[in-house]
Amino acid sequence: MQQVHEAAEYDRWFREQVQQALDEADSPNAEWLTTDEMKESMERWLTEHYGPKPENSR
Repeated sequence: MQQVHEAAEYDRWFREQVQQALDEADSPNAEWLTTDEMKESMERWLTEHYGPKPENSR
């Protein structure tokens, strides 16, 4: 019975997260990035948190 309650709680949480993401995407204040902008942002974040990319990586 506990698994049923946990599954229902997870389902509720998941649906809330999806709705929040949809609401944010529909907002007139949403900021949209190009693929290149996102890649650059992620590269910066990864470098800040994990250091420079190893030289033999692609």
